[in-house]
Amino acid sequence: RRPGRRSPAMEQWLAVTRGAATLPRLLLLASAWRWAAADAFGGYSLVESYVGPEFFSKFHFWTGPDPSHGTVDYTGYEEALARGMLRASDAEVYMSVDAVETIPVGEGRRSIRIQSRNAYNAGLFVLRLSHAPTGCATWPAFWMYGEDSLHSWPTWGEFDIIEGVHQQSHTRTTLHTAPSCTQEAIIEGEDFGGHWEGGSDKKAANICDVDAPDEFANQGCSQRGPEGSFGAGFNRNGGGTFAAEWDPVEGHISTWFWPVGEEPLDLQPNSGASPLPELWGKPFSHFKLHPMDCPPQHFLNMRLVFNIDFCGDYADSVWGQGCPELAKRMTCMEFVAGHPEEFVEAHWTISGLDVFQKSGPLPANLGERIIFDFKGAQPPAKPAPVQQTAARFIAMMLLICGLSGMAFFTLVEHRRQQQYNEIGMTDGRPGWPSAQRSMELVVAEVQAAGERLQTWISVALGSRTGNAGQQRHRVGMAPFVTPQEDARARTCGAQSWEDPRRQSWFG
Repeated sequence: RRPGRRSPAMEQWLAVTRGAATLPRLLLLASAWRWAAADAFGGYSLVESYVGPEFFSKFHFWTGPDPSHGTVDYTGYEEALARGMLRASDAEVYMSVDAVETIPVGEGRRSIRIQSRNAYNAGLFVLRLSHAPTGCATWPAFWMYGEDSLHSWPTWGEFDIIEGVHQQSHTRTTLHTAPSCTQEAIIEGEDFGGHWEGGSDKKAANICDVDAPDEFANQGCSQRGPEGSFGAGFNRNGGGTFAAEWDPVEGHISTWFWPVGEEPLDLQPNSGASPLPELWGKPFSHFKLHPMDCPPQHFLNMRLVFNIDFCGDYADSVWGQGCPELAKRMTCMEFVAGHPEEFVEAHWTISGLDVFQKSGPLPANLGERIIFDFKGAQPPAKPAPVQQTAARFIAMMLLICGLSGMAFFTLVEHRRQQQYNEIGMTDGRPGWPSAQRSMELVVAEVQAAGERLQTWISVALGSRTGNAGQQRHRVGMAPFVTPQEDARARTCGAQSWEDPRRQSWFG
């Protein structure tokens, strides 16, 4: 640079640090350098800040049966709003369950499950909570999964960022996949600060396949978070911040937790900083994405989900362990039905949900970083095959040429008939059709040719339908014979053609 000119980064450092004491100045200088480095080398940028009055407009409400077979009735937006089960403001978002009504045993208690309209194939997801659902029979989670009508779960994977059950005081982070995803190379205490959950064989549950042997049904590969990262103690302490980094290019899925007030400077609200996860220290959960162990294609097109379930496949199976005194007197289902007062703590209070993305596209086989308004319940649009595109082009050219030729022949025939009339070949002359009859025959010919062309186009595009008799005109089968052709043949056969020149036009 020319002498006397400061770089934009230097201007930022001076603006941030001007007037500060020596030690704070150094800290701020280091922070400014991190922001500048992140911007210069493709770091994270904020792309979505969910919390606000429009929070629920960015999510779909799940109102179908619970795939996890819980004692739950997932409620739509209008009913949940009318019952006071949800609200959103600039400061926070609140979602709860029905903690008022007693319900018949066997019916589901009203609750919330929402999933984002956008789907993701990478990103840094930062969640700030001041309260997480807790209590016996509850099974809350903040998670991601991919699915559409052509790709059933777990083809596109599931990433449970935080999850708890009953009165647990720690969170759990889990991957659920199809076969061929293992985390056996990930070492507890070295690669992550948490602990492996045990499988049915009491060994580390480090196989992510939902049907893995020596693991509980649909357990996946599961790691336990630090004490105080969930449950009543988490809420008493004012909550905390979770950050989940899913980076298929670098090859990992990692999750961090900080109690409230202990999060890094670049994650503090309104900091404006670009997060640098590599400076956050060891995550409590870490999984490796690698072609030899767990290909990143196991996780595609995943949406963000919040829900609060009751009992179900997981919570019901550990009912006796999680709430032993209650389990002596009643089942999980009976407890949910008859004790609404026990669920006043079953609610989410979210003070922040931010999504950050790196610059630049992902490799083609990993999709777009963000798929806006993802239609998960519908199959994705398919590009037209090359053969079909070629057939459409050929059919269009045939149509244009055919119509042009028909117009030309019609004009020539009309002109020739006028010439016949001019030289005395009147309508009453024996053996010659009248001008009106001649034109009728030409029109019939044009209509018949048009129908044949339309049939050829339909066959080329594969759009003809109907029974076998209606499809007898396919290429390579019986020749085309239309009702118009039959009528024309009978009409032409009744004429006496004295001039052989006519046969080149009419038959």
